[in-house]
Amino acid sequence: MKGLNIILGCALLLVTGCGNEYKAHSIAEDFMKVNMTTDDIHHVSFVKYDSTSLISDSLVRVLQKTPVPLYKRNIKFEGIPTDTLIYVTAKYERYDSKGKPIKYQNTFYLDKHLQNVVAVIQN
Repeated sequence: MKGLNIILGCALLLVTGCGNEYKAHSIAEDFMKVNMTTDDIHHVSFVKYDSTSLISDSLVRVLQKTPVPLYKRNIKFEGIPTDTLIYVTAKYERYDSKGKPIKYQNTFYLDKHLQNVVAVIQN
């Protein structure tokens, strides 16, 4: 019986973790749709999901003001940075006028409650 409880507990943690990762990807994807200056991007994939407590409020404010290629200027970020931030990294391509792919990678920082993107950077 104890072994079954351990297995069920591990399964619950796994499902919860996957759900949070999916939610973070979804929030980042919605942010891209609303704030990018183009919708001509291809092969979008999310390659990393993790958390960090190494980004201070002041650094978040700097990141919020730093222009990111293909994104609108002066994005109004919702939410307040939390002591721990969740981040997801997206990779995608855009094609130049000759049809050659240009690769991009952005990291999105979300509050720990997975409600809002609080900053985005170009990697």
